[in-house]
Amino acid sequence: MMVSRFFIRFMFLCIILLGLAGSLQAQHYPDWFLNPTLIHCTYSISGIAEKSYLSDSAISYAKNNGLLQQNLNNGIIVHAAASYWGTEAGKYCIWRTYEETPYTTVTNNQDFQRQTRKIFINENLVFVLLVDTVCEASGSNVQSLDVNKVSTPQWIESIPESSDYWYAVGIAPKYYYETSSWSQAEQEARKYLAFSKGISIRDVTKVSGSGESKQVLEVEVELKNIEVVARWRNIKHDLFYCLLRCPKQ
Repeated sequence: MMVSRFFIRFMFLCIILLGLAGSLQAQHYPDWFLNPTLIHCTYSISGIAEKSYLSDSAISYAKNNGLLQQNLNNGIIVHAAASYWGTEAGKYCIWRTYEETPYTTVTNNQDFQRQTRKIFINENLVFVLLVDTVCEASGSNVQSLDVNKVSTPQWIESIPESSDYWYAVGIAPKYYYETSSWSQAEQEARKYLAFSKGISIRDVTKVSGSGESKQVLEVEVELKNIEVVARWRNIKHDLFYCLLRCPKQ
């Protein structure tokens, strides 16, 4: 009986340790996903998919994910509206409508499928790097980064400014599927790029006696050649960040 109880406790401890090990492994990401500018290629795409028992299927989904995101970043027409409330405590934003219409439709191009350069798999995700045929995709020698050991990037504290580009940061919470978190972070960044490029103030209402004001902002703008500059995951607060930029010309 004592042996049986000891065995059960031992197995329970092993399960906990294995779970912790898996959690730590899942916090490693390829450097070229977190820092795409390390890949010195004219054309590069990072795609992700949830890990599955069928590795070929997950890799295929990751490629398609990359193509879909890149299709949006190549060029979109944005129709959006948001309400801003200004109070003594600060300014708050509520998105009323947001719609992205891509210029083109993604197709499964077999020539492009052969341009896979790197594949990285952690505990939860499959990452695929696709580049142009003439690019070696050398980048950094570091194969993976532990986000627990990566300090908070400067662009989280202060968004870069440039005479040539608009910059924007998107933030998303942790969802059951991590791919949804990264995709939403990119979309949130595109929203703020759209508002940086073209804003029309439809209505301004001041609430008398309370010091509050309300603005309804509308956007209809084209965004072209959007680039993913960097990504970062805040493990402590389960937040996902994405830094995008778009040429001002």
